[in-house]
Amino acid sequence: VLNHDIDIPENKSIEGHHVSNEIKRFHKALELCETELSSLVEKLKKAGQFAASEILSAQILILKDKTFINNVKSMVENDKINIENSIYTVIRNYISRFLQLEDETFRQRAMDIKDVGHRILEKLAGSTMPNSLTYESILVTEELYPSFTVRFNEGDILGIITHRGGKTSHAAIIARNMGIPAVSGVNHEQFSIQTGDILIIDGITGKVFKNPSEEMIKEYQQEKISYNNLLSSVSEIKTESATTKEGVPIRLGANVNGVNDIPVAIKNKACMVGLLRTEYFYLTKKELPNEEELYNHYKQIMDSMGAKSINIRLLDIGGDKNVSFLAFPEEANPFLGYRSIRYLLDHREILIPQLKAILRVAAKGNINILVPMISTIQEIRKIKLLINEAIELLEKEQQEHNPDIPFGIMIE
Repeated sequence: VLNHDIDIPENKSIEGHHVSNEIKRFHKALELCETELSSLVEKLKKAGQFAASEILSAQILILKDKTFINNVKSMVENDKINIENSIYTVIRNYISRFLQLEDETFRQRAMDIKDVGHRILEKLAGSTMPNSLTYESILVTEELYPSFTVRFNEGDILGIITHRGGKTSHAAIIARNMGIPAVSGVNHEQFSIQTGDILIIDGITGKVFKNPSEEMIKEYQQEKISYNNLLSSVSEIKTESATTKEGVPIRLGANVNGVNDIPVAIKNKACMVGLLRTEYFYLTKKELPNEEELYNHYKQIMDSMGAKSINIRLLDIGGDKNVSFLAFPEEANPFLGYRSIRYLLDHREILIPQLKAILRVAAKGNINILVPMISTIQEIRKIKLLINEAIELLEKEQQEHNPDIPFGIMIE
């Protein structure tokens, strides 16, 4: 069980002649942090963990941010407060502001800032977090800093259990890309989890078992062996060409939710994005994303995939995927009811911006439109008319787009 929250530093007033020394200590700590993070970034790149390396590269930018540096120095120079408390106060103000933002992407930045603040204070105190564990362990903590997982030697961490944070958090993304099972939403104090307890963590179902029976331990040991055997068999064949016995080539693509899934897709030799589930971008929002947000999201994924094709599925919402800011009626069988294309055709304010964003990004790469859950020929005719309408709007706006974008359907 790990507690690595930022301790509140002692608030000390300093004399004017100590100010320059406090500023020097601050700059020295920043240099040490940058060196350490740069080393971790290179380590991650060599291991093919590109999503994790980008997250930590962004933390280096925080260290270099002039506004952040000047705010800290201002407190020391003007308020005559020691450097530790100045950093703590500025970091807390940043965290508070980011957590008030509605965009989940920006809210995730709060944890990056907290991570950076913890690292700076650690350097000022002359302490260092361990980079290895005495034995292989499951880490249990309130929340996990993005950089914390990569500090340890490979194989030291068997799993991660946190109270706060979810699958879109930067720490969760890093753990997932490193193949470490993680479960969030577990209050270790409520369940009285202590260091030394035997735990089973099931990253697939999200279940955690404390001090399980011998029978359950044997059952999950067998599950782990079977899962590892499956991964090994897949790893052995992933570099082979996908062809039928008759020699017909088959293109194998990856199903992705966003840009953070692309490194895994590339690592596993996916020749394309077979399905981009666009609904997951909406699920991270508190309000309907606009055309520009959607365009930037799709372009980031396209840039990550290079010249490989991407099938962008129109918003498939409803059933088990309801968005907080969209209203759906109660139905006996929502999976086959008012969802997906049937919902989109009635909500042009959602569909048209998405179509325009896809058409725009299609001018720059190998992009296809995929229409989900088609059940009648009338639905195909209606969506084609709306695609043409989106094209006309882009022509009037003189926006670059691809009017000849390939079009496909999922048949219900």
